[in-house]
Amino acid sequence: MLPAEQSPQTLSPSLWPAFGLGLAAAVSNGFARFSYALVLPAMRESFGLSYAEAGWLNTANALGYVIGALSGYWLLRWRRPSELFFAGLCMTVATLVFTGFCSSLVGLSVARLLSGIGAAWAFACGGP
Repeated sequence: MLPAEQSPQTLSPSLWPAFGLGLAAAVSNGFARFSYALVLPAMRESFGLSYAEAGWLNTANALGYVIGALSGYWLLRWRRPSELFFAGLCMTVATLVFTGFCSSLVGLSVARLLSGIGAAWAFACGGP
């Protein structure tokens, strides 16, 4: 039984954490990681990338994700999870847009690295 001062509505969970986790998964895994696999063959052909260079771009994203996870743990000491979540979403989207305007391997590597960092921040902080 519920105490008299608590109504069932005060005990119902908020849907915002679920929405945040869903959005984080869509951006970090859907846009930044899986959709990249769809455009990689066209990028490899257009930019004349070798298989090793194309693989490096995926490795740069994974490395960025590790850096993002470690730095996110450190940054959460000074920032709220919602701030880091929003910064991660913005960084991921901005680097994905930048990828469309960049043609050098160095620029694409930096974009993929930063995309991984942003995706890790968004994914790790999407639920609070």
